[in-house]
Amino acid sequence: MRAIADQLGLKASSLYHHFVSKEQIFLALQERAMQMIAAAENHPPLRDPVDDLRLFFWRYYEFSQSQSDYFALLYVDRSAPRFNIGPDTDSPSLRALIEQVQRKIRRCIETGAFPPRTPVDDVMNILWSTIHGPAVIQRLESRGLPDFDVTAAAALELALGGIREGLLPRAKTRAKKLGRR
Repeated sequence: MRAIADQLGLKASSLYHHFVSKEQIFLALQERAMQMIAAAENHPPLRDPVDDLRLFFWRYYEFSQSQSDYFALLYVDRSAPRFNIGPDTDSPSLRALIEQVQRKIRRCIETGAFPPRTPVDDVMNILWSTIHGPAVIQRLESRGLPDFDVTAAAALELALGGIREGLLPRAKTRAKKLGRR
């Protein structure tokens, strides 16, 4: 806390007036990161629902690159407290983001871009995992990987294409078979 206060030009006692612990500072920064991600999504929906969904996840990837310190506080930095990303999160900004993604996915289903009865939460988890993986690897690889943005975009396209083609039920069946080995 003293080191943080020194960096801010404050006395530690002044910092304790706003934050009881270092963990509270981390949590406030993590919530701020979620607000920044949500702010990037403040645009009218695109005409094509899949393009709209793609843009959401691409902007998340761009956030991971342009705001890498905030991204690290959320997912990479092991000294930061774990940010609860589950459905029972305390983060109003994350809850709002989850609801926004779910609406975008439902729009894809309602317009016929995704097959009927496509499980919304499964699609959300697949797409977040698809784009989150390259974002974390890019963050951890300090030298940078050549054409990694192309790889991230290709992964997103492949995931969206598979969802559009109705491959999700087959993937679930495959996962069950692989889990039995």
